[in-house]
Amino acid sequence: MAATNSMSPYIDENCFVVAEPLGEGKRAKPGEVLIYKADWQEAPILHMVWGTYEDGYRMTGKNNARSDSGFIKDCQILGVVRNVYRFGEPTKVRVNR
Repeated sequence: MAATNSMSPYIDENCFVVAEPLGEGKRAKPGEVLIYKADWQEAPILHMVWGTYEDGYRMTGKNNARSDSGFIKDCQILGVVRNVYRFGEPTKVRVNR
């Protein structure tokens, strides 16, 4: 994943994430954090679901002023972030459930 500040201060280069598959036939919900493969970038992206539509998702970084320009389909989702841990801290930062 690219090291940017798009998800700061919740997720940054001092964090590691635990993700799991979305699950067959399941849909992501607004606010969930996904790891996905976008057509416009080689490295996977970790962003939050901004909106859901019948044929896909609009995504955004928590620190971004607007949603991403591209549209994400279910087949591009690599995983749903379930836990985020910050190096040097014993507790988890965020949980999606």
